[in-house]
Amino acid sequence: MPLSHAVVPVAGLATRLLPLTKALPKALLPLAGRLVIDAVLAELAAGGCTRATIVAAPRDVELIARHVDPAPDLADVLRARGRDALADAVLTTPLHATVVAQPRPAGLADAVLCAREQIGDEPFVLALGDALLLEEDAEPAALVARLAAAIDDGAACAIAVEEVPRERVSSYGIVALDDGGVVRGIVEKPAVADAPSAFAVAGRYGCAPSLLEALDGVPLPDDASVTAGIAALIGGGRRVVATPLRPGERRVDVGTLAGWQAALAEDLRRHA
Repeated sequence: MPLSHAVVPVAGLATRLLPLTKALPKALLPLAGRLVIDAVLAELAAGGCTRATIVAAPRDVELIARHVDPAPDLADVLRARGRDALADAVLTTPLHATVVAQPRPAGLADAVLCAREQIGDEPFVLALGDALLLEEDAEPAALVARLAAAIDDGAACAIAVEEVPRERVSSYGIVALDDGGVVRGIVEKPAVADAPSAFAVAGRYGCAPSLLEALDGVPLPDDASVTAGIAALIGGGRRVVATPLRPGERRVDVGTLAGWQAALAEDLRRHA
């Protein structure tokens, strides 16, 4: 069964992109004929999601909502000018998106809990808004479908992972795996000598509702809080599995200038 609902946190301060993001949220940075948030939502829709809750900083809610909501008044003007294709584009969205506020910058777990009312008791995809999945010679959105299959098979959480150079493990959350792909532990940004593997969290998770309960008990107001929630699931005997990126799939972090430029260049190449 597909995971119909996705949570997309985009409320980070984007300090690595300042001053570019002083007034413009990184979710609205341009790619080739679309914005970063469009690429994330298109991936999720292709993977079977029909709804997304975007969790934004209070100052960005209206701006992001204006972009993801249909614009019928603008469409009417475009149709009157004979621009039917553009009119269709401003009316059509890949899925139904709702934007909610994260009142304070309190980390990833808090962002997920801000979408709790929208999530309800359904499993969901957690898709970090500054992580783009680029697919070369791969089935579109196959990763989201694999995460859904893992949850359907009884996992409490399925974590997308990618193998990174050993010398770069201190920049990522790193998972410890057994031979069957079950996650036995997860640590944030370990020293090279302490890293349990070279498999890094790749910005996509499939989540059962039990993750919300685990996050309730996590006190850490930073991005390690989701890691702590997953660790609590593992400690409680719940099954957490890794879903490796396949050849042709790679994550790009648009939260850095180099990452955004790489994603822009790739999008331009594909739409040339």
